Amino acid sequence: MKIALIAACDRNNYGDILLPYITKRFIMSQVSADKKIYFDYFALSHADLTSVGGKITEPLFEMDDKYEAIIVSGGEVMSARYWNMLMNLELVGAKRVCRLFNHRFESRLREMVARMILNGKSIMPWIVSDRFSCPIFYNSVSGYQAISNKRGRKAWEDCIFKAALFSVRDEKCLMAIKEDNSSLDVQLVPDTAILMDSLFSSNELNEKMSKDNKKIFDTIDSYYVIQCNYRYGKDLADDIVDAINLIFEETSIMCVLLPIGRAKGHEDQLILKTIKDRLDNDRCVLVANNNIYETMNIIKKSICFIGTSLHGIVTASAYEVPHTLLTHKAEKTYSYMCTWESTSMLCCESPSDIAKFIISGAYNQSVLKDSIKKMKQYAYDYMNQEFDEIVRRYDE
Repeated sequence: MKIALIAACDRNNYGDILLPYITKRFIMSQVSADKKIYFDYFALSHADLTSVGGKITEPLFEMDDKYEAIIVSGGEVMSARYWNMLMNLELVGAKRVCRLFNHRFESRLREMVARMILNGKSIMPWIVSDRFSCPIFYNSVSGYQAISNKRGRKAWEDCIFKAALFSVRDEKCLMAIKEDNSSLDVQLVPDTAILMDSLFSSNELNEKMSKDNKKIFDTIDSYYVIQCNYRYGKDLADDIVDAINLIFEETSIMCVLLPIGRAKGHEDQLILKTIKDRLDNDRCVLVANNNIYETMNIIKKSICFIGTSLHGIVTASAYEVPHTLLTHKAEKTYSYMCTWESTSMLCCESPSDIAKFIISGAYNQSVLKDSIKKMKQYAYDYMNQEFDEIVRRYDE
C-alpha cells in the first residue's frame, strides 16, 4: 500500500517538517508486520531538508493516482495562498519574482503568477480532493476563518464534503465552517503532534543531538526556552532582554534562545540573534543549528517554554513542560491555546510577565495535565479512526 503525505515540509519550519513524521509513525506503530505500507512526501516544491531532520519532497503537481490514500498532515493550510507559499520557499528565481510583483501589482495578479510558477492545480494550494479518487484525510488543519472570498470558502466546503475524514484544530475554525455549512462533517481534534512523546523515544532524541549542541547542554543544569518569530519579536526585543537579565539576576537560571522557524515569514533566528547580541554570554545561549529532534529534546528538558510558535507550545504540552504564549498577537497560537487550555498561564501580555512567571516559580503549577491527557486521547482516537479506515481499504 502506498500513502502520500502532504505538508508544507519544503520549508525550514519545525511544525511543517514534524507533522508528516507524526502521521507516518502513528500508522506504523499500529500496523501489523504482514502489512507493507510505503510513504511518499509531497509539498509545493522539490526540496531536501534532511539536514534538519526532514524528508526529500516532491512537488504536489507531480503526484499521480498510484496512491491508496492521501493524508494532509496538518497546519494552517486552509487560508494559505500560492503567493504566500511562494514567498516562503527557497526556489531559484522566486525571490526576484516576489520583489518585482509584491508592491507593484494587485493581489489577484500576484496569486495568478505564483500559481503558475508552482504549477497549482487547484484554486488554493492544499485542496487535493478535486484531483484524486482515493480516500483523502485532513488532520487537524486550520485557517478557514481567515478566508475572505466566497470562491475560496466554497472550494473548501467541497473539499470537506469529499474527504474521508476532516478535522480542524481550533474552535474558531470549526465555528466558521459550521456558520457557512452546518451539515459538513468536521471533527475538532488537537494538533496531532501532541502524540510525539509516545512516538519518539528519549534515546532517539538524545542520539540525534549534534556534538556542538551536546557540548552546550551538558554544561547547563537548568534553563528555560524563549522562542519568537521576527514579526512579533521585532518590537519586543528590548523588553525580552530586560526580562532575561532580571531572571538571571534573581535566579541564576539561564535562557536558551531556540529558533523553531527559520523559513521566510518566520525567521526566528534573526530576532533571537538580535536579543542574544544584547546579552552577556553567561545569561543565555542561542542555538545556532537544530534539527527537529533537537528542538523536541531541548524543549522537553527545559523548565519552561515561552514563545509564539504553535508547535513549540504543542511540544511543551506533549511533554508536560510548563508553557505560555509570548504575546496574544500570535493569533493562530492564541486561538489554539484558548481551545485546548493546556496551561493556566495562557499568555504573557508583556515580556515583563516572563520575569514574574519564572522568578515567582508560578510556572511549576501552570501545566493542566488533565487537559493534556484529554488532548492526547482525542488525537489518538482520531488517528486510530483514520488508521482503521486506511487498513479497511487495504484489506479490501
